[in-house]
Amino acid sequence: MKRVFGFVAAAVMVMMASVAFGNVQEFSKFTIDIPDGWTAKEDGPALGVIKDDQTASLTIAVDQLKPGDTFGDLAAAMSQYMGGTTPEADADGDYTFTAQNGQVVVLVTGDNNAGVYAAFTMFGLETQAEAIGEMVKSVKFK
Repeated sequence: MKRVFGFVAAAVMVMMASVAFGNVQEFSKFTIDIPDGWTAKEDGPALGVIKDDQTASLTIAVDQLKPGDTFGDLAAAMSQYMGGTTPEADADGDYTFTAQNGQVVVLVTGDNNAGVYAAFTMFGLETQAEAIGEMVKSVKFK
């Protein structure tokens, strides 16, 4: 997965701080590049990555697609459960929505060839858009 959604990409362009990457870590369903100053912990089907000062986080939940599942249907169900906005599709077929008064952004995507979908739940984009965007782009499903 080498794409990132528009608002994160736009925020990355305006970010002035640089983020040190190079710490690719392997987890049960994917690999991800974790920047310095962040800690990752896998718990069942989810990976939580939190900035050490606790100002931002990224949670990635990966599961198998079931017959008939679409990323749009999964995003709609997640948004309803979280009390979020209506999911919007991008040109790549990924869906995003916000929850908790816009403080949480969720991206639903996946890999049809691998038969998996992923939900990326992001908090703290206003200060950590570059780091979170780079982590999302670095995920490689197994």
